[in-house]
Amino acid sequence: MNFSPYQVDRILTLLGYGIGNAIESNALTTLIRNNLLSQDYSAALSERVEQIIDAELPQVEAQKMEILDVIYVQSTKGVQLTPASGLALLNQRGSSLLKELAGLLDIPIRSNKYQAGGGSNSSTISYW
Repeated sequence: MNFSPYQVDRILTLLGYGIGNAIESNALTTLIRNNLLSQDYSAALSERVEQIIDAELPQVEAQKMEILDVIYVQSTKGVQLTPASGLALLNQRGSSLLKELAGLLDIPIRSNKYQAGGGSNSSTISYW
């Protein structure tokens, strides 16, 4: 099974190769896009990718919004809540789903919005 251009754009955006709906135009992104559009993936892999991008990651986002809405309502009533634990669990789930998606498709994560600072998969070594 091949991915549609829409699915490819969603994958690239989720893995940090775009800002909003605009996908970067460079050699790496073009190579990844062409590979995703032309490669014939197994039905099981395609179904899992679709499940991640169409159901599981949107569910994580919806749950994050619910937590933030509750916190906002509570804070307007003067109740202090610590959202860190619930949001941290959802961010961990989102991050693990992005890593699974990247692993299934053999694409590096450029930016992970579920990590503090939107970190990427690459590490930087500093000697200073």
